[in-house]
Amino acid sequence: MKLKFIFKAILLTWIILWMVFLVRQSKKGQYEKLTYFYANDYNSRVKYLLGDDLADFLVFCAGNIPSGSTFDIRGFERYSIKEVRARYYLWPLYRTEDNPDFIIVYGSVGAVPDGYEKFKALEGKGIVYLRKGAL
Repeated sequence: MKLKFIFKAILLTWIILWMVFLVRQSKKGQYEKLTYFYANDYNSRVKYLLGDDLADFLVFCAGNIPSGSTFDIRGFERYSIKEVRARYYLWPLYRTEDNPDFIIVYGSVGAVPDGYEKFKALEGKGIVYLRKGAL
């Protein structure tokens, strides 16, 4: 009898909490974002988080840079959320600032880094430079 009462109390509490969750207003669209993440595939979620241009460029980089290579990424503010997400997406490549095999430049193109040559480019989104003699 006591066990039945405890089960009913837990079930009622659970139902009330879900009712509050469904009726209450979301904070800055968080419920809509959660629904989007659960309803869509991985690539759509990555594009949602990173933006179409950055996501396309990172997919391009991950597909063209050999696994196990070192890289440095430029075009972001140091330790910005986009830089951290880009480094996460490019795993298992290893990021280093000391003479990397590849330099990834996102966005506007600047001068070619000394000792590097253009490896691949995605029009309007960024360029990947290869250290001379790295491959």
